[in-house]
Amino acid sequence: MKKVLVIYNPVSGAKKLRNMGRVIQKEIDRLGYSYDWHETKPKFDDFGGFENYDRILVVGGDGTVAKVAEYMVKNKVRIPLGIIGTGSTNLLALSLGIPVLNTTKAVEFALKREAKPMDVGLVNGKKVFLIAVGKGYDNVFMRGATRELKRKVGFFAYVWSFLTTYFAHPKCEYRISVDGKMYNVIAKTVLVFNFFRLSSKSFGVGFNSDDGLFEVVAVNPTSFWDLLKVMVFFVVGRKSAKHPKVSFFQGKKISISSEKERGYQIDGDVYEGGDLEVEMVEGGVRVVRP
Repeated sequence: MKKVLVIYNPVSGAKKLRNMGRVIQKEIDRLGYSYDWHETKPKFDDFGGFENYDRILVVGGDGTVAKVAEYMVKNKVRIPLGIIGTGSTNLLALSLGIPVLNTTKAVEFALKREAKPMDVGLVNGKKVFLIAVGKGYDNVFMRGATRELKRKVGFFAYVWSFLTTYFAHPKCEYRISVDGKMYNVIAKTVLVFNFFRLSSKSFGVGFNSDDGLFEVVAVNPTSFWDLLKVMVFFVVGRKSAKHPKVSFFQGKKISISSEKERGYQIDGDVYEGGDLEVEMVEGGVRVVRP
């Protein structure tokens, strides 16, 4: 009998998890797998024995998936990784076209579909990300959506964070190195994307997860109207089109520094620190996806 390891974050989407635990177990049984459960707390890195499993299912949000992927990359684990999204946004699952509203379908998808290589990013030689690392307003925005607030109001924690932080946060100068070539930009936020799509459908600005390249995006809206136009650009535009408030760069090795901005976010989790050094790990994990 094939065996699956279910890794879950007891904090991420805690209410959802209490309700879906039995649903997950029932579906795994139906599909003919045996299984073990493992919490990400208190210290996920203490876990070993991945070689005993045929698949790994991560039950949690984007940050939880990134932490498991980090362990797998550092320990060269190549077992297929399935995602059961229980976070506040589940951006990775939505972007990949993985079911998020129906737990039964999500489990079936994770256990029956094919796993494909996915690039990952390595930040300062330590942290792994699947979606993006951001510096500037992006970091402030994520800090404003506290875990306690997300637990109470879910996605609306991000709405509250935006309304209370956006207009007060200034733009500043960033020095960006892309594969050794230097750029100086004025921006409100700078993000390094490994992968991003507003949906699994092919519209709007999107970045691939298997092309071996990062997309660096510097955004500098100076008014609320500018911000709306930037948002519309990302929803209906194309990366090849130009926008006066958005700068794109592409490369494998990125560094970002700023004298004013401290801290950064990785797939929604915030960290203290100054400069960012970001490196590409091509095909770092095998993720179950369309």
